[in-house]
Amino acid sequence: MKVNKKFVFPVVILLLGAGAFALLKLTRAQQPPTEIQERVWRVEVQPANPGVLSPTLILYGTVETPQVLKAAAPAEAVVEQVLVKEGQRVTQGQLLIQLDTRDFLPQVDRARAEVTQLEAEIASEEERHKADIQALRREQEILALARAGVDRAARLQKKSVGSDSALDEAKQVAAQQALTVIAREYNISDHQ
Repeated sequence: MKVNKKFVFPVVILLLGAGAFALLKLTRAQQPPTEIQERVWRVEVQPANPGVLSPTLILYGTVETPQVLKAAAPAEAVVEQVLVKEGQRVTQGQLLIQLDTRDFLPQVDRARAEVTQLEAEIASEEERHKADIQALRREQEILALARAGVDRAARLQKKSVGSDSALDEAKQVAAQQALTVIAREYNISDHQ
């Protein structure tokens, strides 16, 4: 029987490949099985000895009270005498230091001069007020006379003896005097 070469050649190649695969599989190196290891935690142990212990801390510094008072003088002056020591307890109203009074004399003299000037201004205002009261009485009398002059000029005009200009002048004098009285009354009411 005649075997076809076209069919045999591929089969031979397949058989040779399968044989080579089987040979390689049989001759391969064997790996040892993998062992599963449990994790190990390393711990240090220190024995505990019971006892009464307290922590210590070394600090460097100064201790200050929270109730520190910073005193200040109303002006710069030389300190003559310190009457208390640092850390000493004091009471309210106790004198702590004595300042040189010569440093304050110009300020005291200036304050006294201001007081004297204010007292003089007050006395002057009182005198002006008294004069305003007296002047108000006189100006009210003058206003009454001016109004009487207006009445008289009006009567004369009705009788055809006085002129219109005389009546107008009398009204103008009365109005000016009324303004003067109002200004004087305002000055008196503004006195306080």
